[in-house]
Amino acid sequence: MKPLFNFWLPTKGEESVVTTIESVQKQTYENCKMTIGTDTEEGHESIEKILKHLKPKNVTHYKFPERVTNRVSGGRPESLTSAAIYSINYDLWQPIGSGDWFEPNHAELTYKTFKEKNAFWTFTLRKIWDWEGKFITKDIFESIGFYPVYTSIDGEYPFEFVDGQSFCLPRNVAICVGHLFTLSRDMRVRTDSFIFENLRKMYPKFACTDDYTLNFKLNRGTPEQLQEAKEWYLKGYDYMIKKFPDGKFPWLNKKIEGAKNG
Repeated sequence: MKPLFNFWLPTKGEESVVTTIESVQKQTYENCKMTIGTDTEEGHESIEKILKHLKPKNVTHYKFPERVTNRVSGGRPESLTSAAIYSINYDLWQPIGSGDWFEPNHAELTYKTFKEKNAFWTFTLRKIWDWEGKFITKDIFESIGFYPVYTSIDGEYPFEFVDGQSFCLPRNVAICVGHLFTLSRDMRVRTDSFIFENLRKMYPKFACTDDYTLNFKLNRGTPEQLQEAKEWYLKGYDYMIKKFPDGKFPWLNKKIEGAKNG
């Protein structure tokens, strides 16, 4: 039996989780499960209703008895995520957000990348969709790990980034960084940037799957914020296409010499 690949979904109970759940059900990898976490009565009831309707296989619903999400910042789920990392069963841990989804080969490709590149942890690339479900662009400008975010390339401090739903962690790595999710909120810093910076310091030999198997839906924020984000993404795509007109992006097919599993 292959290692257990567990998709973690903290949610308020949004209807959009249907898309996310269905994408996990379609995975070609033979040993997948999904764990859903809620911490409000409304969330509990909504997910129960959705699961009763979908009847998905290998899904566990954790009902946290007290609300621990951060109300001040709009119900951020970092505390639930930290708790889940130490509480649920998995060999490989993959976070995902409500309404986002993975291609059917995501888990299979991630596992293959772990084996072939012998990495501490991996990340996948993403495709971005707007709030109406229309495709915007492939992300070749921000969550690319081995190359600076496009707006920082010409600045004094260029920085790299991996989106918080793009990385997959083996259990021993996840346990070592699990507390950082909650800590990021206490420190009032951006969680995915904080996790990425700590991951690559502690476990520097990481690998990309080199494929766009994460689908990120732009659906969080005001209409003005969503439109602004869409325009930012499109500018990033245009910038990088002009910079690499041949499509030979330097962050793809990176070799990690001497990597060992953590």
